Amino acid sequence: MSLKDTRAEIVLRLDSKKRAEAIYQALKPETHCSTGERSKVCMKLTKRDLQITVCAKDLNALRAALNSYLRWVSGCGDLANVIDESNP
Repeated sequence: MSLKDTRAEIVLRLDSKKRAEAIYQALKPETHCSTGERSKVCMKLTKRDLQITVCAKDLNALRAALNSYLRWVSGCGDLANVIDESNP
């Protein structure tokens, strides 16, 4: 079974190019040091669009990786909102 057995691609359009770059840089190290052999994640940044591609050996690994990255993106966005609100 190869990592190409299941695949998902998500493109997120963020509020700004600056925010997209910040989230991309925050998550980029995670793509280099995978915690398991069952999935691989690649990211691509184009202006304010963040593309996350997950390739996995099975659906469970695909779901787990997608949930992790989407939760991290959400957390980064929440943190950025808090910072924006505290710096008028």
